[in-house]
Amino acid sequence: MKKIIYSFLFVASFLYPQENALALEQKKLLILPAENYEDPNSISSKTTNIIASEAIKLGRFDVIDRSLLDAILAEQKLQLSGLMNEDDIIEVGNLSSAEEALFIKINTFGQKGVPPKEKNDKKKEKEDEDDSLLEWIVKEAITATIDKKLDGVERYPNNIQTVIQAEVRLINIETGSAIRSFQLYGHHTGGIKAVSLNKALKTLRWQARKKLKQLYILSSEIIELDGRKISIFSGENLGLKQNSIFEISSNDRQKTIKGRTITLPGKPRGLLRITDVGPDASFGVIVRKWRSVQEGNKVYELIDPPTVVDIEIGQNTANGIKIESRLWVNPFNKYTWNISGGLGTVEDSREDMDLFLGLGIGGQVQLFQLGPISPRFGINFPIRFTFTEDDDAHTVSSFIFSPEIGGEISILIGKTKDLFITTHYTFTSLQGKWTYTENSDDEDGELKTLDAVWDKPEPKVNLTGLHFSIGLRFISF
Repeated sequence: MKKIIYSFLFVASFLYPQENALALEQKKLLILPAENYEDPNSISSKTTNIIASEAIKLGRFDVIDRSLLDAILAEQKLQLSGLMNEDDIIEVGNLSSAEEALFIKINTFGQKGVPPKEKNDKKKEKEDEDDSLLEWIVKEAITATIDKKLDGVERYPNNIQTVIQAEVRLINIETGSAIRSFQLYGHHTGGIKAVSLNKALKTLRWQARKKLKQLYILSSEIIELDGRKISIFSGENLGLKQNSIFEISSNDRQKTIKGRTITLPGKPRGLLRITDVGPDASFGVIVRKWRSVQEGNKVYELIDPPTVVDIEIGQNTANGIKIESRLWVNPFNKYTWNISGGLGTVEDSREDMDLFLGLGIGGQVQLFQLGPISPRFGINFPIRFTFTEDDDAHTVSSFIFSPEIGGEISILIGKTKDLFITTHYTFTSLQGKWTYTENSDDEDGELKTLDAVWDKPEPKVNLTGLHFSIGLRFISF
C-alpha cells in the first residue's frame, strides 16, 4: 500500500528571483506530521526529520516549532492521527498564512536481500564444467531442498538492497493547483537493514538539501562597489556562507510590445565570491567580470559551484610534447587545487621516443587580479606511466615522478573562456623499474610482473628543467 505524506507548508510569496525582488527575510516553513509520524522508525518519520533538519541547516527558512503547530491544531480541533485530507491541509495553510505547500508522496519503499557478487566466477564456472552429470544432479537436488526450507526467510541479511522513491509537488494552497514537481530517490545495496537504510537516506538527504535551495534562491543587490570589492544585502540571517558564488546581473527591463508589457531578464555581468559574512549584509570580491558592474545590479546565488576545466599543450624537457587536462576544485577561491590527466611523448637516454600517460594533483594561489589578467603561482605532482619496448620485444612500462613549481598568467577572453600561459620548472625526476606482465603457466592463469630484458644499459628518462605550455580554460555555470 502506498503511503501519502503531507509534510511541509511554505509561506512563500515568490520562490524564484523576480524583477527587483530581494531575498531579505527567511521564508516560514511549517512542517506537518506525516503518516505514521509518531513512529520514529517509520520511513515517513525519517523522511520528515531529514528534510526538516536540512531546512534548518540552510538558514534561509524559518521552521515553525512542532509544539506551536500542535497548539494551533488543538485549538482548531484538527486530528493528526492517520492521513490528513486536502481540506485539512488548506485549513492549516490558511491558519499559518501559507500560500504554497509541498505535497510529498512516497511512491516506493522496500528492503530485500540480494545475492552478493561472486568474486571467483571463472573458478566457479570451471568447477561446474568439471562436475559429472551425477554430481550436478545431486547439487541441484540439495539446492532445491534448501530453497524450500528457506522459503520466507531472508537469505542475504548482510547484503540488503534499499530503495526509496518520493514524488514532491509544490501546490498553491488557495487553488490546489500544482506549480512544479521533482523526485527524491535513495538507493543502496550492502550491509544489514539499518546500515543499508541509513546509506539510502544519506543520498536522499543530499538531494533534499539541493531541492530546498532551489525553492528559495538567494538574491540580493549591490549596495556598495569599490573596485573589485562589493557589499550586498544578505548575511547570517539567511544562512549565507563564506566562499559562496553569486552571479552578477543587470536589472530586469520592462518593454511594451503591441500594448502588452513584458519583462526582459537582465544580462549576466560577472561572478562574485563572498569573503566576509555579516548579520544581515556581506562583503565579496568580483572573481570574474565580462561586462561593467555597477551599484544596484542584482546578484543571484549559484546552486551548483562552477565547473572549470583546462586543456593545455606544451613541450616537455625531454624533447617531447604533452597534452593535459585539469579539473579544478573551488576554482574561484584564492587557494585552489586540481586533478589532472594527460598523454604525450618523451625522449629517453637511447634517443627513442616513448609514449606516456599521466595522472596528478596540484594546487595554485592567486597572486592578484588586474582587470582580465590574473597571475598565479602553483605546484604540481604528476606521475607519468611511460611505455616502450625492451631488447626482447616486450612492451614494458615504468613510472616517473616529476614534481614541478611554476607560474601561470590567465587572460579572460569571454564569459566562459580564458587563455593561459604557464612556465614550470621540474626540479627532480624519479624513475621506477621497467617491467612487463604476462600470463603465468599455472592453472589459474594469473598475470605476473617481470623485469624488462636489456642487452644494453636500460633507457632513462630525465624530465628536470624548464618547460612552457599554452591552453584554454572552460568555465561552466
